[in-house]
Amino acid sequence: MQTLTTQLTAHQRVQQIMQALLTLPPEKISEVWDFVAFLQGRYAGTPSVDVSDTWTDQDMTDLSTASLVYAAPLHTAFHLASGRADVDSTGASRTPA
Repeated sequence: MQTLTTQLTAHQRVQQIMQALLTLPPEKISEVWDFVAFLQGRYAGTPSVDVSDTWTDQDMTDLSTASLVYAAPLHTAFHLASGRADVDSTGASRTPA
């Protein structure tokens, strides 16, 4: 829903800019065009920001990985504090195979 709102707002803003351009003298419209060309050159190839609130498979994988990286030290600290001798400071099991 946020994407639709953003698109409508951007579309409305473009309409406002176009209306404002019609009030300018030709030499000022030329300056605006030069500025637009400058911005296009500066930001060409810059990926747009995805504002959607849907989660892709990659998003879920990234979240899972980040969660595991964050939780591993907590898991180890819990086991060390509880006196479990079968887990070392890295969280690896010390149980003989």
